[in-house]
Amino acid sequence: MLQPTCLAVREPQYTMSGNVEVLVAVGHEIYVVDEDEAQSIRFDEPSGEDSEMQNDDYGNLIGPVQKMIVSPNGKFLTLFTHDGRVVVVGMESKQIAIDYSCESALPPQQMAWCGMDSVLLYWDEDLMMVGPLGDPVHYFYDEPVILIPECDGVRILSNTSLEFLQRVPDSTESIFKIGSTSPAALLYDALDHFDRRSAKADENLRLIRSSLSEAVESCIDAAGHEFDVTRQRALLRAASYGQAFSRLQFSADRVQETCRTLRVLNAVRDPDIGIPLSIQQYKLLTPVVLISRLINAHSHLLALRISEYLGMNKEVVIMHWACAKITASASTPDAHLLEILLDKLQLCKGISYAAVATHADNCGRRKLAAMLVEHEPRSTKQVPLLLSIGEEDTALVKATESGDTDLVYLVIFHIWQKRPPLEFFAMIQGRVLARDLFVAYARCHKQEFLKDFFLSTGQIHVSDKRWYWLKTFALATIKDWEALEKFSKEKRPPTGFRPFVEACIDADEKAEALKYIPKLSDLVERGEAYARIGMAKEAADAAAQANDGGELLERFRKTFSQNAIFDTLKMPFQGVS
Repeated sequence: MLQPTCLAVREPQYTMSGNVEVLVAVGHEIYVVDEDEAQSIRFDEPSGEDSEMQNDDYGNLIGPVQKMIVSPNGKFLTLFTHDGRVVVVGMESKQIAIDYSCESALPPQQMAWCGMDSVLLYWDEDLMMVGPLGDPVHYFYDEPVILIPECDGVRILSNTSLEFLQRVPDSTESIFKIGSTSPAALLYDALDHFDRRSAKADENLRLIRSSLSEAVESCIDAAGHEFDVTRQRALLRAASYGQAFSRLQFSADRVQETCRTLRVLNAVRDPDIGIPLSIQQYKLLTPVVLISRLINAHSHLLALRISEYLGMNKEVVIMHWACAKITASASTPDAHLLEILLDKLQLCKGISYAAVATHADNCGRRKLAAMLVEHEPRSTKQVPLLLSIGEEDTALVKATESGDTDLVYLVIFHIWQKRPPLEFFAMIQGRVLARDLFVAYARCHKQEFLKDFFLSTGQIHVSDKRWYWLKTFALATIKDWEALEKFSKEKRPPTGFRPFVEACIDADEKAEALKYIPKLSDLVERGEAYARIGMAKEAADAAAQANDGGELLERFRKTFSQNAIFDTLKMPFQGVS
């Protein structure tokens, strides 16, 4: 069974299906494998003398493949075959773009695309570049190197140096090519003559009058690709010089943007920083990612200066610096370290002190974390962190001060789980909002805790009226009539004597009820009480005295109509009615 000899990955943004594709070389075949299927690639035969060769035969002639790589844009595939040939084929067209035979069939240690312009192959001490326009170019090294592909070239890294190999940009070539007469070259030359006070400057400008805008754009573009600061400055001066004589209105933003970009690039290219980006790499990387790389390299000051210069948010830089400072200052006292941190953290409004405090807590600096979180203005971030570092008391204070009921409930439930009931009740007792929210929750869901809470805080308050009702019925329930009578005489009951009457009647003790019915001040209540115990005459007397328009008497007439004693009350009833 044939084994794969090499493979390469094609990223989903470059595939027709939108899925990742894996290119696998097996024998004379190359398969494209995705999540659904595997297909064999067939290449079209080259033009020329071999055009009569059949597709299958030509495919067999290419394989087996020892190494292969996909181009940065996913459109081309470079193969190194068993017989030492470098073949570049289009992934969509299947056309052969390059077919070069090397001197050796020994596979290279490394292969890499140099932008989209050529392919590099590296053997011991020999780096060969193969392109579509001519013979290969050899670079020789006396030490091992590593090839690092970039979007516009290749980094060549050794133990002692870092080189960047790329195709010379078109704008740079048009200006500095020997004998160039392009508009950009003449504009650059005109600035040189102007600096030397030569009339040749005006002559050059007249020659390129119709294409001056093109020359200015080329100078700006070439300046962006330059690594040499002196040449950057000269090219930008040439662009500004051309703008001054152009009839077209150029946007000053174009030059200003290039100047800003070059200032950033020159800063990070400094050997002490060591990030030699090209302008194309910088644009692809984006300033945000560059700032992330700088802070990860602990170049916080430069990252802060670049953020300020580009108008970016400084919070990420300052927060990373603060966390790094905490990590590196294990022996610094908390109070002194807090002063250092606050001095920088206050530079950025709205910065998250809670995030820095979390890092301090993770580093074992809980006291420092508590001091930092005091400066967090947002309760939604402050309170959860206080809970996580064990500052429940402070968290409860901050939550209640914020007035956010969700935060208060968060603290209440956290403390409820962490503290004994009595300690929990004592904590929330002093906070009105927390206490009220707990009581409201307990009434709906945990009524058994409500009694414990009120007992623990000594806050079971019962109104006098409620107390008289409860005690009266309790004494009647246990049939302690002597105690009930004594209780009724302690002081004038705030409820009146109705509870005593009700309790006695419910206990079916008419004799006891008769002790309290005459004391009822409301004649209607007194008449109804007499009626309930069957004393019709007394009920009628009370009803006759009641000023209710005879309504109570009429009701008693219906009530006692079937009772023999009603006959004795008929005349009084008739007299009233």
